Amino acid sequence: GRLLGAATMQARMYDLGAYPALTLSDTSADIVHGEVYDLVNPATALPWLDDYEGIGRGPSAVDEYERVERSVRLHTGIELSAWVYVFRGVIKGLPRVASGRWQANTGSPKRP
Repeated sequence: GRLLGAATMQARMYDLGAYPALTLSDTSADIVHGEVYDLVNPATALPWLDDYEGIGRGPSAVDEYERVERSVRLHTGIELSAWVYVFRGVIKGLPRVASGRWQANTGSPKRP
C-alpha cells in the first residue's frame, strides 16, 4: 500500500510484551499514534492482514483482535475513516503505553 502519513485516533494502547494492543476510548485525551496506508488492492490485502492479526482462523478460535472502521486524523489535519485492529482480550493488569506511541516503548512496532 501507499503511505498516506502519520495519524492519530482516539484510543488507548497497552503493552502485550512483543506487540501492542489498541482499545477504543471515549476520552478525548486518549490518543494513539500510527500510520495510515492506502491499500492498492483491499480485496487481497485485508484478508492477508486479518490472517496476520489472527482473525477468523476457525470456528473454535477466539480472535484476539477485531477489524473495525474508525475515524483517524492525518498529520495534515484531514479526518478520514480507516480500518483499525482493536484488541478484544482482557486489558486489566496490562501496562498502558501512556504516550500512545509504540516506538517509545521497549518493544518494537508490530508490522506486517
